[in-house]
Amino acid sequence: MIKNLFRFFAASSFGLTLFFCYWTYRDYVELVKAVEANQPQAELRHRINVGFDGTWALMCAMTMVYSIGKLGDRQP
Repeated sequence: MIKNLFRFFAASSFGLTLFFCYWTYRDYVELVKAVEANQPQAELRHRINVGFDGTWALMCAMTMVYSIGKLGDRQP
């Protein structure tokens, strides 16, 4: 039962990591465009988005790694 829960967490965390990495990349591309166009408001908006999207991606990746690690544990 517990193993199935960790399998679910690992699979869903993997999907969420990909999702947030995709949005981090998209915002980063827009950030580069805003910096090159010298648009301070757009630059600030995309800097915030890149930071928070990256944070979510890292948290999901850590959850995935923890869940995969717990799958390898032996139950008594």
